[in-house]
Amino acid sequence: MLYCSYTLKEGYKMQLQELRTLVEYEAVKSLIASRTQGGWVLVATSDTDNYKSENALLEVARGGTRFFKTLDALAKLVKTELYGSTFTVC
Repeated sequence: MLYCSYTLKEGYKMQLQELRTLVEYEAVKSLIASRTQGGWVLVATSDTDNYKSENALLEVARGGTRFFKTLDALAKLVKTELYGSTFTVC
């Protein structure tokens, strides 16, 4: 895990199955764990064809942002569901 300075912005949201597919095909540039008032959130970043960076928050099946109470819970999901990818803590 790396630590950085990151400002969380609301934007596109995706469910776990979609994120898993993007990670599998190496379409995700990086995963970022960010602390918010509701807990930890997972943000996926990718580069679009016009070299702009796009961010997407992981969401729950019912819609809305998926919050993790602990960083360990987020890390467990990344390890088990996202092929052991690494993420940056911000």
